Amino acid sequence: MTHPDADAIVVGSGFGGAVAAARLAQAGLSVIVLERGRRWRPGDFPRAARLDDGWLWNVDHGLYDVRWLGGMLAAQAAGWGGGSLAYANVFTRPFDDALPGRWPAHLRRRELDPYYDLAAHMLGVAPAGDDPRTGAPPARTALVEDLMGASDRPGATTRPKLAVTFGDPDTWRTNRYGAAQRGCAFVGECVIGCNHGAKNSLDLTYLAAAESAGARAVTDAEVTRIEPREGGYAVTTTTPSDPSAAPRVWTAPRVVLAAD
Repeated sequence: MTHPDADAIVVGSGFGGAVAAARLAQAGLSVIVLERGRRWRPGDFPRAARLDDGWLWNVDHGLYDVRWLGGMLAAQAAGWGGGSLAYANVFTRPFDDALPGRWPAHLRRRELDPYYDLAAHMLGVAPAGDDPRTGAPPARTALVEDLMGASDRPGATTRPKLAVTFGDPDTWRTNRYGAAQRGCAFVGECVIGCNHGAKNSLDLTYLAAAESAGARAVTDAEVTRIEPREGGYAVTTTTPSDPSAAPRVWTAPRVVLAAD
């Protein structure tokens, strides 16, 4: 491959793609990340009770791509940051006893814990605390804790560790990756996109680290074909926002496929 566009192309910017992009870029490789969705910034996430307000990918290339899989419905996020834009931020490690006996030995807790530790560091994981505006637990947290406190298992609740920035909810500050964030305001809208800027989604963590290390983000680029070419790969993309635009072909000796 004479003049590739990059040393590596990463398809998708969700958890798999974001980690790959960050580590490849930090290792000194030139990286292009192809993402079909848009960048969602605080204040951009839809809130109006209309399906054409940016909710659905199939309507106006919105946040959620909803797919019917026989008797099951799957909803996945589309955008720079993938599923992290619309997940609940909970960082929980599985109990080893919860893994079946056929689970590979090299993927059990003892072997995985160093990587959980690293992911927790990258995502800024912290336990949910009290609301700094009131000095009290959020209302829903207090309700559950009071309910369990009056039960026969008062110690059966725990506040989960979350990939969320806590602290002053009114002041913007720069995180370790150079992205602007502010503390959680406990509005409880994590799974429909954080308009407050407190959620430590991939666009503000791993992807920000990747871009800081030189990775190139290409949004509004949907991959339609991957084929071998001259010892590497050619990746064809179309432009969802402009179906009339001509397809583009990107080349690299390495491709990381991290989209579905």
